[in-house]
Amino acid sequence: MILSGCFVNSPAQTTLTDSHGFNLNAGDLQVLDLLVISEGGGAPGIVTGYAVNEGTEPVTMQVSIEIDGQLLPLGRSIEVPTGPGVRLDGKDAGLEGGPEVVPLIVPKVPAIPGSLITLRVSTSEDASSARVAVMPPEAPYDIYDNELG
Repeated sequence: MILSGCFVNSPAQTTLTDSHGFNLNAGDLQVLDLLVISEGGGAPGIVTGYAVNEGTEPVTMQVSIEIDGQLLPLGRSIEVPTGPGVRLDGKDAGLEGGPEVVPLIVPKVPAIPGSLITLRVSTSEDASSARVAVMPPEAPYDIYDNELG
């Protein structure tokens, strides 16, 4: 049997988590399992992921998408308390005391499913960008059919 280690140097392989999303940090804020669910090609999309504040004070975050070198904010800022964290897709995190969040919608996803787009997470103290996958709204992501119309 011959095995190859080529995948080790691939950014998508080394930053992709076990649950198929991408992780990034902005100061005390961790954003886990970041993906965009969309048909792509100009169709709307929804940002999925989970924001966890590891600090001692609430953190306000803003998510932006990079299109043609420009950062376009997605919706309003999100307050992330210390403790239970926040789901970016607006779904109930199942944790008591967690805030309700309106889903982060990308009005027009420029890329097709299977490709990567750049999302940036900013707080008052830090910012970080990641190239995240666009996934089609098919199982297991078909739970977002209602949000995507």
